[in-house]
Amino acid sequence: MKKLLLIGGLLGLSYSASAQAALAQLLVNGITLGVRAAKKNADAKPQVEKADPNVQQVAYRAQHVGLKRTPPAKLHGKGSAEIAKLEALLQECYTAMTTDSLAAVMPDGRLEAIKTTREQVSELRPNWNQDGYFDEYNFYLGEDARRQRVARAGAVPVTK
Repeated sequence: MKKLLLIGGLLGLSYSASAQAALAQLLVNGITLGVRAAKKNADAKPQVEKADPNVQQVAYRAQHVGLKRTPPAKLHGKGSAEIAKLEALLQECYTAMTTDSLAAVMPDGRLEAIKTTREQVSELRPNWNQDGYFDEYNFYLGEDARRQRVARAGAVPVTK
């Protein structure tokens, strides 16, 4: 009888150890799932970006574009002349677009000057946020392409 009790006790201890191991595994799995769910929820939240105070939103033909113009007082240091030049070139595009509904917004000379100046700004001030410039540049390219299609079709353009 003593032998049976000893064998039963040893078997009971082994079951208790495996039960503890299963409980530990269950806890680890629960924590892992919780971390994954928290990460997934954090990724699902929309990232709120702060609006650039130097960007003015304008509408043209029911489309909106931001014009990034940095005040001269905020432009200092390396690359500030190139930034001012880039903004001036983009302003020329805006003026051409709003002045004449038939004129090209981005003639070849201006297009090349903008590309060159953007590259210079990237080299001199790699941390300078150029997203506004890219958006505005792409808007003008699209408007220029639209004007070329209208001119080829011979249609009368619609003004603002």
